Amino acid sequence: MNIAVVIVLYKHDNNIIELSISKIEKHIKKFFIINNFKDAFLSESITNNDKVDVIENSSNIGISAGYNIGLKKAIEEGCSFAFLLDQDSIASEELIPSITSHMPENAALISSCYEEYTNYKNIKFKKSSNSNVLELVEFNIGSGSLISLDKLSHIGLFDETFFMEHYDIEWCFRARRKGFFIYKTNDYLFFHKIGINRKILFGQAINIHEPIRYYYKSWGLIRLIYNKNMPWIWKFKELLKYLVKLIVFPVLSNNFFRTLKFMILGMYDGIRKVQRKSLQKKL
Repeated sequence: MNIAVVIVLYKHDNNIIELSISKIEKHIKKFFIINNFKDAFLSESITNNDKVDVIENSSNIGISAGYNIGLKKAIEEGCSFAFLLDQDSIASEELIPSITSHMPENAALISSCYEEYTNYKNIKFKKSSNSNVLELVEFNIGSGSLISLDKLSHIGLFDETFFMEHYDIEWCFRARRKGFFIYKTNDYLFFHKIGINRKILFGQAINIHEPIRYYYKSWGLIRLIYNKNMPWIWKFKELLKYLVKLIVFPVLSNNFFRTLKFMILGMYDGIRKVQRKSLQKKL
């Protein structure tokens, strides 16, 4: 199958990008790298790769808009599928063959289970179990997902108003409303770094982000709650969870008041349908 990889970068580590490309390159027709941070340069080993096209943006346009640029390029290239990554995601060399061989005809998007890492040098890459176990899920996170470009023509691109959070949730629910399905394999063939650290609360691991990130998490959630096409049961459950998060995240974060401030601002702006563009420069 003709597969393009779309990688959206923001303040990336070249070593991680080089490793990520090397693991899956033999399965890929083209890499489209969208760099959203003009002051971070790509290494020569990346830019000199004939399979790699780099799109440099003068400002941070967001991950959803970045993916849309790459998806359009993949369609122009005549690819059948697009595999999404970001600057701290690394796929096992087994991942692409595994999910393409399992992908049902009615699938809009498929991914594998993923593990989190703190240091990419300590990652232990695994092999596919070839068990062919697929799970129907409500959504997958964007990074690490394979999208059918044929289905994309019916579903549409990502909603770019979701600057960096919830764009994938909105798209997956939109795909399901169009009659397509979202799948996940039971293999753990993907590695993703989430947050700046992790803390344990009542035996459960909680990923902690920079305070400003919670602005976009709150904004995106509120916009989805206002979205008439989202299921009411999903809205109810997520709103209840968020009320708990309003306490938990500030308490566990490194800056209680700043985290709480951004969560409340995100809710407020989400209700007003506006975003504070000035915050994008502080990421």
